[in-house]
Amino acid sequence: FLIQEQERFAKRLCEFTKFDSVAFQNSGAEATELAIKAAVKYFYSIGKPEKNRILCINSSFHGRTIATISAGNNPKHIEGFPNLPNFDHFDFGNHEQLKEKITKKTCAILIEPILGESGVKVIPDYCIKGLRKLCDEKNILLICDEIQCGYYRSGKFFAYQYANIKPDIVPFAKAVAGGYPSGGCLFVKKVAECMGIGSHGSTFAGSPLAMGLANAVLDIMLKPGFDKHILEVSEYFFNQLNEVKNKFPKIIKEIRGKGLMIGIQFFEDPSKFLTAFYKNKLITVKASDNVIRILPPLNVKKEEI
Repeated sequence: FLIQEQERFAKRLCEFTKFDSVAFQNSGAEATELAIKAAVKYFYSIGKPEKNRILCINSSFHGRTIATISAGNNPKHIEGFPNLPNFDHFDFGNHEQLKEKITKKTCAILIEPILGESGVKVIPDYCIKGLRKLCDEKNILLICDEIQCGYYRSGKFFAYQYANIKPDIVPFAKAVAGGYPSGGCLFVKKVAECMGIGSHGSTFAGSPLAMGLANAVLDIMLKPGFDKHILEVSEYFFNQLNEVKNKFPKIIKEIRGKGLMIGIQFFEDPSKFLTAFYKNKLITVKASDNVIRILPPLNVKKEEI
């Protein structure tokens, strides 16, 4: 049977992002699970079942299921849990290690264009371009996890768009339905075709309520000027934060991020600042690398900042 709001959202999202297909899920972890399955299944479908390993960044974050914590390889997240053996890892920014870890069994590279949990680390545009080129040369897939940095959080609909490339698979979630559980995975045609009926499924994914809300979110985000507002407010916010940094150079190490995905890196553990923020009714969240994440609403105004 057909769900009209689901079909409408799928059509709008694929047309806007220029992907061939989309599959819906209920959360970011589920979306990444689907991305992992699809990458492995693609090579199985073309007669290369040995290509079943995925290369990821050490201490990245892709969810809290067994597969996604194995992909992230963060010691705090994997402690006490089984670790799937299908993942290899390289350190953030270590290009030589990345190239060395690619083998004949590698089927995909999985990255966050902006690593959120790891400390709001932005992968430079030239590196993402290089990853796309490397994947093409090695005949492997590129998966860009846009669950946290997507949906205009970075100032563009997807953060990888700053590099003017197109991944093969894009898991997305979080902002999709304005706080209601929803997510999904965008695919290029060759990957979508390998996921036949029965390859994957989810009871509540793409429900009428979730899809109605997802369309409502697109109605707002696709209005002219929505992205321009984010970039203008972001520039103002970064300028103000850097002024604070310059006043306290022995406390604040760096202001990092893109758009309204912002990280304040401290020289020491920032827990006391987190507590102070809470007392002043500012909700923030810690990340690795002595970073506090600031993720304001995308419609925030300069006077509210």
